Amino acid sequence: LLRVATQHPGVVQQALAQDHAHVGDARELGRRAVPTPLSVAVLHLLEQLSPEQRAAFILREAFDYEYAEIADILNTSPQNSRQLVSRARRILEHHKPQDPPVSHRDQALIKEFVKSISQGDTARLEALLAEDIVHYSDGNGAAGVARKPIKGREVVIRFYYGLQRLAPPDMETRFIELNGRPALLILLGGAPYSTLCFHIVDGRVQNTYSVVNPEKLVGLGVKF
Repeated sequence: LLRVATQHPGVVQQALAQDHAHVGDARELGRRAVPTPLSVAVLHLLEQLSPEQRAAFILREAFDYEYAEIADILNTSPQNSRQLVSRARRILEHHKPQDPPVSHRDQALIKEFVKSISQGDTARLEALLAEDIVHYSDGNGAAGVARKPIKGREVVIRFYYGLQRLAPPDMETRFIELNGRPALLILLGGAPYSTLCFHIVDGRVQNTYSVVNPEKLVGLGVKF
């Protein structure tokens, strides 16, 4: 992956940026998943792949590179580049969480999540979050964004409290569905600032995925 980034500047960043491109307005976003090759959850799942598999998968799925082109970039054979992509697909499919349709129960849970944070209700938050919850952030170096996964309920709660203290007065949250998952769209001054997706298992939040990256949120173009 480092070799790809060196020889083809911006390739990986552009691939990941496609996750939120051309989404449409907030009402449309709330009705459908983002039709792009890479979802927020996949960004986490890519960690299951080797560097060569990640590079081959991104180049093929996000940019539609021919296997011969991938082979040239990765200094391997076209046959091996095809095998890298095929193995990556199998690994991702094996690790892919099976998400049921977003339910009213999910929406109610997320509303309780937001309310508990705003009220500092730690006991309620502990009931809503899995003990081994992990929070993943993609902030492209933005200030106040966790650069590494945050693991464990107590640590994640402290992290969210910290974000709440930093929240400006004009911050708004809207419930949406993003890539088939329940999510929040956070707006500042009426403009999209970040998204927060939830992976809910057995009535508790197992993982959260945030994107705080202006380049990846350009396509959200909110209209009310």
